[in-house]
Amino acid sequence: MFGSRKLTFRYSRLACVGVVLIAAILESAWCSTAAGQTLDERLRSEPVDTLVRDARTLGDPRRGAILFHQATLGCAKCHSVTEPDKSDLNLGPNLTTLKQRSRSTDGDVVESILKPSAYLREGFETTRLLLADGRLLTGIKVSGDANSELLLRDSSTRQELRVPAGDIDEIIPATQSIMPEGMVNALQTREQFLDLVRYVLEIRDGGVARAKTLQPPPHLVSLQLPEYESRLDHASLLRDLDQTAFERGERIFSRVCQNCHGTVQQPGSLPTALRFAEGKFRNGNDPYSMYRTLTHGFGLMVPQTWMVPQQKYDVIHYVRETFLKSHNPSQFLPITDAYLASLPTGDTRGPDPVEFAPWSDMNYGPWMFNTIEAGNDGNNIAYKGLAIRLDRGPGGVSKGNQWILFDHDTMRVAAGWTHTSQSDARFIDWQGIHFDGRHQAHPHLVGEQLFGNPNGPGWANPATGSFDDSDRVEGRDGKRYGPLPRPWAKYHGLYQSHDEPIVAYRIGDMEVRERFAGFPLPSSQSTNATTERTPSPQSVFLRTFELAATSQSHTLLVATAENDQQHVASVSETLVKFAPSASSGDDSDVGERAELHGTFTGSGWLEVDTPPTINMATEDFTLTARIRTKQDGTIFCNTSPTNKWAPNGMVVFLRGGRLAYDIGWVGVLQSSRRIDDGKWHEVALVWRK
Repeated sequence: MFGSRKLTFRYSRLACVGVVLIAAILESAWCSTAAGQTLDERLRSEPVDTLVRDARTLGDPRRGAILFHQATLGCAKCHSVTEPDKSDLNLGPNLTTLKQRSRSTDGDVVESILKPSAYLREGFETTRLLLADGRLLTGIKVSGDANSELLLRDSSTRQELRVPAGDIDEIIPATQSIMPEGMVNALQTREQFLDLVRYVLEIRDGGVARAKTLQPPPHLVSLQLPEYESRLDHASLLRDLDQTAFERGERIFSRVCQNCHGTVQQPGSLPTALRFAEGKFRNGNDPYSMYRTLTHGFGLMVPQTWMVPQQKYDVIHYVRETFLKSHNPSQFLPITDAYLASLPTGDTRGPDPVEFAPWSDMNYGPWMFNTIEAGNDGNNIAYKGLAIRLDRGPGGVSKGNQWILFDHDTMRVAAGWTHTSQSDARFIDWQGIHFDGRHQAHPHLVGEQLFGNPNGPGWANPATGSFDDSDRVEGRDGKRYGPLPRPWAKYHGLYQSHDEPIVAYRIGDMEVRERFAGFPLPSSQSTNATTERTPSPQSVFLRTFELAATSQSHTLLVATAENDQQHVASVSETLVKFAPSASSGDDSDVGERAELHGTFTGSGWLEVDTPPTINMATEDFTLTARIRTKQDGTIFCNTSPTNKWAPNGMVVFLRGGRLAYDIGWVGVLQSSRRIDDGKWHEVALVWRK
């Protein structure tokens, strides 16, 4: 074993891949923290009984009625609260008749609002028909089957369509409700949710009579358009659509519209939403009709009241150019002078869009839990990521300059990165439904990534010493997901000591408390011919471990190099890097590479004078190396240049296949694990007074 009670490992921009054998003792106690969630997530995390109780005692049914009937929430578009009529063409059950249906308890009502697809009521199941001509119809099956004629209620127009059996290629029963998930996020507070639930419970129990007494006056639920909407110069807005408008529209579409409407390649999550690349518009396909759809809503689509005119035409421009022009030309209407002249005239273009990004302006504190990706290839995603700001200062994690990302599924440091002056963005790109509203997306690092470790264990399996990742769940994409097996590792939680976060977990039988820090390199830096670039300030990352006693040897993954051309270089007067090649392939050019890159074959060595600023006798130091051997030998030695014995010399070597550290006449410390197996091993020695 190597180490002491407290082990510290440094990483810099030029530091090599390393793995450490460690053992120590831990002590301390801290208090836990929590992370923010959307309203939908917060409500789902509460017991249903609690929500039912609070809705009964705190909810206001009159306020709930106003929310229910407002166009922005859209409940009344699908659910009737008037006298039941067989001619009703509703897409959801009449809520005044819920008592006559199964699963209508208070708890069922709460769950049906929060999880609409968990239970599909009979008669309101969504059906998709793939027709022989390639068209896809979505709606509610009224009657019939594929052997005769099927009567389908179109979910957008509510018209009943008769589809002959011969026209049907496939019937696809949908498992998803027409009511989309996450609709409660359109509410502002938990209190509004309680008001809405209380209203539904009241009309369920009191029927149509109670619904009539709670019906809000029209002026409280009708859509009030801004004054400028009646004075818009639509022609001027359309004439100015260009590439910049296209790019603005693309950002809006990918953030807001794509989830329901889908893309050219994939359908959206809402089966009733029009697929622009192949569908037919039901409320007009010219730009002005599309503008009115965004403004007033249509079908299940609620009015987009948050958008100003420029934003509406930007996203319309993107939809027309991306989907209609190339893939659905029958729905593409060219903008001609005659068309522009036919539009309503006005004297204003409406207000300018306001850049509103509370998700990035908010102070989250010095760390954040989130799924975060390093890179864009899917090979390094911290699904249960903890992003920690390393440089202290106001504003929280999003306002820092240096961060580290820890994944507590795999107990690995996924990445370390810094802010760059060339970029206005900082920390992450804020993609995600709970940040910028983008669906089916997660945040990515923004800045310069200095090191990282791809998806996989951060510690070797204590039972085998291997980093093989075959024990975790394998997804349909062939990748591994979920936490490491409990005998291997277990995450305990996050603690806080003053302003410093500390993660606690277990590896095998060893308890671990780990903290993180960052600091700038010394301002005086030296370089040589093999150094391609010098580190920028704040490029050193510090991981500190407090470890319990253990009966096992443990191996920690420090960093994974992107290539094997690591250089021997002097990083500073007090930090020297020895980084042999990490290649395990063909060694035919090893002689040349040994001269240029510090790779040793066993037939040569590198000898340098010990800089006066490096004191290996009384100061702390760290040595790392990557070795592959089948015999004993010396890795590093600090001794006299003569052939005489040096009483205060120091040597790191292999003896009997085991790593050993000898200090003059003090004695030898030796590891318990053999590494003379001809395989690559990363070894390190950390000395602390």
